[in-house]
Amino acid sequence: MKTARIMPVGAHRIGNACLSLQFDRNLDQFDNTYIVSPLPVDRLQKVFERYNINTTGFVYITDQELIDAYPQINSWYLTNDYRGSWLFQQALKLACVDYVAADLVFVQDADTFCTQPYHCLVNNELNLFYQPNVNHHWGYYKAAENLTGMPRPYPHSFVCDMMPVLKQDWIALRDRITATFSAHWLDSVIDQTPWDYSAGVKWFSEYELLATWSIYQNPEIVLTPQQRFEFKSLEALTHRDFPAEFTVVSDKNPMGQILPFDYATDTVYNLDAVLDRLRQLVQG
Repeated sequence: MKTARIMPVGAHRIGNACLSLQFDRNLDQFDNTYIVSPLPVDRLQKVFERYNINTTGFVYITDQELIDAYPQINSWYLTNDYRGSWLFQQALKLACVDYVAADLVFVQDADTFCTQPYHCLVNNELNLFYQPNVNHHWGYYKAAENLTGMPRPYPHSFVCDMMPVLKQDWIALRDRITATFSAHWLDSVIDQTPWDYSAGVKWFSEYELLATWSIYQNPEIVLTPQQRFEFKSLEALTHRDFPAEFTVVSDKNPMGQILPFDYATDTVYNLDAVLDRLRQLVQG
């Protein structure tokens, strides 16, 4: 089975990627890791090398290369959307799942990493993280139902910032969307996501869509509760006590201000201080 990981690295998440990739020892060894970023390939490779990241098997794709292959990505920019590129990066991830040639694709957000071992397959069955009894905006679930034809399978959240998907399952979902709706599948996904007219935005989760479909396609699927440590400040990482138990760390500062990237010097600020505090977790 050929495996691949995709990780979009936006302009404000380069520092996060340099932290998260330090924890790859807790993940499966993928045949390839596809980094999707607006930065030129050579430059990002040098940044990763500077921070001692093992880039064996890394493949770099610029945002524009993916847009050239899937121009419908641009339709995910909504006029006056206060969240900026939030929907756009989800379209990039779905397009990349479709683009890569692998039997299993692991989607990982650049701002989230595992501190304990996690495997995409358990006894040859997909293993999905979930947050027990967590709800999000109703639009997440209505979009998934519209596109899959199936109701929300569990009262849990699958917005866990990382998820494996079988390529055969993805192709079946893509083909279903194409057969059900008249537009390109990327256009159909955003079109079938309902409006929140109060906020003037659409709420969509690629993880809820993929989870809903995968669960119905794989009756023996494994569900693993995710114990999250979410932080919004540098102090939470460097000075405050950590939770008693956690398996995943996730940066919830929306603008990437905790690990800012200096484009003049290609330097990630605060990374050394954070790694000093997390060194025990890195070395395990």
